Amino acid sequence: MPCAKGMKGCKQSCAHRSFVTDYQVAREAQVVEEEAITYGDPEMIAERRFNGIRPIIFKEWLVGHRHEDA
Repeated sequence: MPCAKGMKGCKQSCAHRSFVTDYQVAREAQVVEEEAITYGDPEMIAERRFNGIRPIIFKEWLVGHRHEDA
């Protein structure tokens, strides 16, 4: 996925840009779902975090999609 440093010169169809955008969409969906479940209650959110439930982070996204292009 050849990209310019900082993605400033990438086209909208760039595979790297698409990969990052897909992550952002997936994470936002998880955040919206969590807000619907917890009603934004900090205690409920803290309990979910304590139980290991949280929106995906980029490192997990990368590891989970490691061999897609191979």
